[in-house]
Amino acid sequence: MSRAPRINPAMTGKLEVIPRNLLNLEYELQEKGVPLGSIVRTPLQLREKGTVRTEDRDYAILRESVTRSKYLLRGADQTVRARAERKGPSGAAYRILFDGSDVLLKKKVLVGRETYLLTDASGPIGSIVRENLNSRRMTVELADSASATPREIILLMVWVVLLIHGRE
Repeated sequence: MSRAPRINPAMTGKLEVIPRNLLNLEYELQEKGVPLGSIVRTPLQLREKGTVRTEDRDYAILRESVTRSKYLLRGADQTVRARAERKGPSGAAYRILFDGSDVLLKKKVLVGRETYLLTDASGPIGSIVRENLNSRRMTVELADSASATPREIILLMVWVVLLIHGRE
């Protein structure tokens, strides 16, 4: 079984999330204008789910529990690739679990920008930042230590950011 492509460690670590339509349902992940993957959201509260696509694979994001606090990233072969679990009652923080890694994604509002900090056991590893409070465009910045994070996991993290933002 081949693994999903990984971001090349030589890349800058700065990626853009660009809305593809006016309805907030589709986004594209790009580096320097080159598409790396896409996200499709299904925002209905009864069916919160999504799809992420990398160059050669599709993954479904499905709600794992009725409480809207746990989500799975599942490959076409039905294997669970990652989990996102809400941390705390506010819904502004999630743990992303994949490949033995545990990344905390937590919302902060810094200098008029909606910012989501990414940390692991070693400390900060990146952020996802909205251009401004009214914008749907985002920038994903990863530290060198996180630059090999699989694309589908980065897309899951962006989907969680969209989920948190959409609930407010």
